[in-house]
Amino acid sequence: MNTIAIHKKFPADLRNALKDCLCSLFFRKKDLISYFKNLNCTSSDLRGTSNDLTKSDNVDIALTNLEEREDGGLLQKRNLIDSLINWSDYGSYWFKN
Repeated sequence: MNTIAIHKKFPADLRNALKDCLCSLFFRKKDLISYFKNLNCTSSDLRGTSNDLTKSDNVDIALTNLEEREDGGLLQKRNLIDSLINWSDYGSYWFKN
């Protein structure tokens, strides 16, 4: 029987690096949450996130929700990594008037 193992969780060091990166890129929490929506995260993937929480907590919640999906949130996590690798706009989120 051929099966493909889906690793549902990021290793801790990668998860922490992603969290640090996302928290540094986005000044406002609402922009961070919108970013996850643009990665094709569903409302279920973002349940528990809130502008009342820290950015770090919001990233943890979103990644945990993705990991709990049956497919491990594979598409969204691939989109996340691809988006960060190809990121080129380092100023507009921090320096908008």
